[in-house]
Amino acid sequence: MNTKLDLNDYLDRLVGKIYKALCILEENPENAKKYLNSLTVELDGFTHYYSDDSYIISTLFSLQGIKQCTDHNVWRKTVLECIDNVNKLKVKLNN
Repeated sequence: MNTKLDLNDYLDRLVGKIYKALCILEENPENAKKYLNSLTVELDGFTHYYSDDSYIISTLFSLQGIKQCTDHNVWRKTVLECIDNVNKLKVKLNN
């Protein structure tokens, strides 16, 4: 990622990927857990670029944490919080 534009584009796609976890959960909870495994691997890699950012670390921890959760309301709340964290990171990086 060389420019702010590249990073903004990535963060926009990341928001979509995080939201997709909620959509998958509603269709098939077991697939949602598998999807989260893949997404958390990606986020773990991203932390190598932004390892000191609390928003991305919180997002990674939250997504790791909901894998074992069976309460749809907790999933939804956590996913929306993660999306908010990514959007906050985006604002922070653009200032």
